[in-house]
Amino acid sequence: MVQRLIAFILVMACLNGGAARAATPSVTGRLLFDGQLFSAPVQPSFWFRNEITNQVASAQVEVVDGRFTISGLPPGNYGVSVTIDLNQANAPGMPGDFSAWKHFSVNQGMVTNLDIPMTKLIHLTSPVDNANLVKGRDCDGMNILKSPVKVAWEPVVEHATYDYAIITADCMPFKYGGVVASGTTNDLSELINLPPNKWNQMYLLKLGARRNGHYVGSLQINGATFYGWDYRFRIKKQGWFSGLSDDLESLWFRFHSK
Repeated sequence: MVQRLIAFILVMACLNGGAARAATPSVTGRLLFDGQLFSAPVQPSFWFRNEITNQVASAQVEVVDGRFTISGLPPGNYGVSVTIDLNQANAPGMPGDFSAWKHFSVNQGMVTNLDIPMTKLIHLTSPVDNANLVKGRDCDGMNILKSPVKVAWEPVVEHATYDYAIITADCMPFKYGGVVASGTTNDLSELINLPPNKWNQMYLLKLGARRNGHYVGSLQINGATFYGWDYRFRIKKQGWFSGLSDDLESLWFRFHSK
């Protein structure tokens, strides 16, 4: 009887020890903004992906005053998306909210220390207002603009520096081209001359903000069925021949999208 009791105690001790180890955080870290600890009045949302299997991963996260612990992830390489729906007046992922993406590793028997710099989502006001849903990202359905294109936005923080770039890309299949315009400014707008797009080509606008060596602002565009980190548009030639060319190109897009 005594031997059975001792065996039972040993088994329970092992089980409790295993549970304690499973509950031990594998990652501890901080949320940062502009290089400082960032404690938001809204609870952050964490989403994990295994970067080897490309599968969504589950974990337990606790956040207190900008400091967090992550438990339940087996050893491996991961990416984490952190979002904060700070602006409750609009949908998540809209201007005024915060987001971040970070890669990290979990190692057996070790605790990973992780700092996650958050960026505030920039409110773009021209050539489109990204506080609203934006038209599609397919070449046959996106916005057509005239050159020069005015790019304007609201300030992210005081004394921020803004980096912008406009890149060409093929529509179908998608393929990045080259940078046709880029710059750095402390202003809140730029007027950019752009040539008309070639067939099966579009422009991608990228915009970011930084201060004191820290990235503090990023651009996110939301549509009815998509979201992305650039604004896509086209510039076309004017005139009757251009209209005929547009019709032919539209038929080409519809044929190749089937």
